[in-house]
Amino acid sequence: MNTTSSALLAKPGRLATAAALTLVAAGVAASASTAHAAPYPVGAVTVQDSRTDMVGHGADIFRVRLVNRDRVKVVIQHRDLVRSWKPQSSGTVYVDTDPSTSGPDYALVAGLYAGSDYTLLHTDGWRIRYRKPTQGFYQLRLHYDTDRTVATMSRAALGRPGAVRVAVHTAGDDRDGHTVHDWLKGANRFTPWVKRG
Repeated sequence: MNTTSSALLAKPGRLATAAALTLVAAGVAASASTAHAAPYPVGAVTVQDSRTDMVGHGADIFRVRLVNRDRVKVVIQHRDLVRSWKPQSSGTVYVDTDPSTSGPDYALVAGLYAGSDYTLLHTDGWRIRYRKPTQGFYQLRLHYDTDRTVATMSRAALGRPGAVRVAVHTAGDDRDGHTVHDWLKGANRFTPWVKRG
């Protein structure tokens, strides 16, 4: 684990938190997607999420910026990212690389608290294939001072895509032990497709 004053580099590996397992169930339960518009934005797009689904749980989504250049980068701006493990905050960035099929092709699954793990996996639609990790560079940095999660993935790790889009989901436990969820713009909804810039 590498730490600096502004960022925590989470550890790649197998994630096994209760909230992460709930992410899989939530992803399988819904199958809605957002149709893409033409022409696609080039290079980057920012999507706001004005809802406050999980304030106080360590991972409420405020906005997401998708950058598709030499690497694919997803910057999640939270309202209250926290270091503590107590909310069991976790998140999944679903990456769709093939406009001809429905659903995502990859999922970066991560704990969002200090010392947690992350891994980039293949998906079968919205179902995450936990026994099929991807090959290639990917990295997750947690910036608690600015409430940001930054996921960076090489083009090789994502099958060298052209346009990409993402759906973002977070989860955490409330004080009663119930898991609460937040999706960017609603369950299983994607950002617009973004062409490589």
